[in-house]
Amino acid sequence: MARKVPQLTDKEVEYAASIKLKKLKKEGYTGNAIERQFTIFDGGGLFLLILPDKIIIDENGKEKKIPGSKLWRFKYRLRNKEKLLALGSYPELSLEDVREKRTYLRKKVENGIDPAEEKKISKAVAGKTYAAPDSFENIARSWHNKPKKKPWSSAYSEVVLSRLVTNVFKKIGHIPISGIEPEDLEKILEEIEARDALVLAHKVKGYLTQICRYAVKKRYIKHSPAGELLDGVLSPIQTTNYPALTKPADIALFLNNIRDPNFIKCRVQTQALLQLYPMLFTRPSELRLLEWSEIDYEEKRLDIPAEKMKMKKAHFVPLSRQAFDIIESLKGRAGTSRYVFASKKNSPKPICARTASIALVRMGFKDEITPHGWRATARTVARERLHTDLEYLEIQLAHKTMSPNGTAYDRVAFMHERQQFMQAWSDYLDDLKMGRKPQNCWTKYVPPEEDGDN
Repeated sequence: MARKVPQLTDKEVEYAASIKLKKLKKEGYTGNAIERQFTIFDGGGLFLLILPDKIIIDENGKEKKIPGSKLWRFKYRLRNKEKLLALGSYPELSLEDVREKRTYLRKKVENGIDPAEEKKISKAVAGKTYAAPDSFENIARSWHNKPKKKPWSSAYSEVVLSRLVTNVFKKIGHIPISGIEPEDLEKILEEIEARDALVLAHKVKGYLTQICRYAVKKRYIKHSPAGELLDGVLSPIQTTNYPALTKPADIALFLNNIRDPNFIKCRVQTQALLQLYPMLFTRPSELRLLEWSEIDYEEKRLDIPAEKMKMKKAHFVPLSRQAFDIIESLKGRAGTSRYVFASKKNSPKPICARTASIALVRMGFKDEITPHGWRATARTVARERLHTDLEYLEIQLAHKTMSPNGTAYDRVAFMHERQQFMQAWSDYLDDLKMGRKPQNCWTKYVPPEEDGDN
C-alpha cells in the first residue's frame, strides 16, 4: 500500500529553506545556509525542488546573495517507465495553481497520454513553419486568424489554436490539404473520443468542418473532406443539467461548510468566490473574472461589460449587504492586480477556471453542486420559497427575455425590484445558515408616488 504523503502548506513552501536549516541544526549542522539542493513532497507525484542560495561578487567587489530557485516537478509512471515533467517555479506558480495542474496532468496519464511527450510535440509543431502554403496547418492557421462575424475573445482564440496544435497539427499538419481524406479526420476524432473526451471531439469536428469549408472557399480544394462525411463518426453527447442543491437543508450544510476550516482548505479568495456564487448566481466566469473597475461603490452593484457576457450585453448585478462586505474584505489581498479574485497578490492573472470546482470536490460536494449550478438553485428555490417574480429572476440571470412589446429588456430594467430581491435572497441564505426559520416571501418594491397637481 502506497504511503500517504502529507500535503504541503503555503508556509512550508515559502520558508522551505529556513525550515530545512532549522531541522539540520537540531541534528548538529553548524553552517548558516543550505549547501545542497533538496525536495519537499506534496503527494500525487508533485514535489518542489529547492536549490541552494548562490553567492556572487558584484562590480564593487562585494559579495551578493542570490536566493536559490524553487522549482515544481511532477513525477509519474507510464508504460512501466518513471518520468519527470517541469511545471514552473515558485512563487510564479502558487501551491494552489500547481495542484490544479497536477490534477489535470494525472488525468492525462490515467488516459494513457504522456504529458512530457505531448509538451515536446506541441512546442515543436507550434514553432515550425511548413514551406508548403497549402499544408493543412497553414490553411488552418489562416482560417484561425481571419476576422470572424462574431469576434472571438483572445482567451477563446488561444484555446481553439491549442486544441488544433495538440490534437490535429501533429497528425496531419504537414500534409497538403488536397491530400487529406475523410478517413484521416475520422481517425483523429475517434482517437479523441477514445480518451473519454467526447465533448472535445465534437468541438474539434466543428473546427475541421469550418477549416475545410474555408479551404474550398479559397479554392485550395474543390470538395470538403469534412462536413456531412463526418456525420455519425462520434457518439452523440448526452446532455445533462448542472448539479444543483434545491433542498434548504442541503444548502444550509454547504453554506456552513464553506466557513468551516475542517471542510474547506483553500485561499481566502477561493473561499470568497464560493460564498458569492450562491448569493449572486452569475455565470462562473462573470464573477471569477471580475475587475475592481467593474464595481460601482455608490450604487453597490457590479457593472459587467458586454464582452464578458454570454449574450454580449452589459449586465448589472445588485450587491446585497453581505455580498458587498465579502468583496470589500478582499481589497488588501489583491495588491496591484486588477482582478478581485487574483491568482495571487499583485498577479496580472485571475484565479484559474477550475479552482472553485476543485475546491467543491475536496469539500465532498462532487456531483452535488457546481459553480454554475447555483443559477438553477436560485431560480428554483427563489420561486418556491420567496415566490419571486419569474420576470425579475430571468433578467437577473441575464437570460434573453422580452418585454410585452417584444423588445429585449435592458440592464436597468426593474433595478429597484432586483436590488430588493437580491437582499432578500442573501437574507434567506443567512437564515438557512444560522438555522433560523426563513421568511417565505419578500415584499416587492413599491415606487414612491410622484408629486403633481391634482
